[in-house]
Amino acid sequence: MFGELSLSRWVIGFIAVAIALFLLLSYFSADARLRRRRRKNYGHTISKGGKGPMVRLAVQIEDSEK
Repeated sequence: MFGELSLSRWVIGFIAVAIALFLLLSYFSADARLRRRRRKNYGHTISKGGKGPMVRLAVQIEDSEK
């Protein structure tokens, strides 16, 4: 089963696994988690709310055109 694969396929497979392992370890490292936490806590806040008032008061205003 393993004798069918050539040496070049083993080398390419080993390199691919090593790169994937390196990316996963760098993503889940303590430094990476700390960077993500800092970026989340100290990043810019983007508000996509409307431009109107946040609270509408229940006040009835008489219409002057009547």
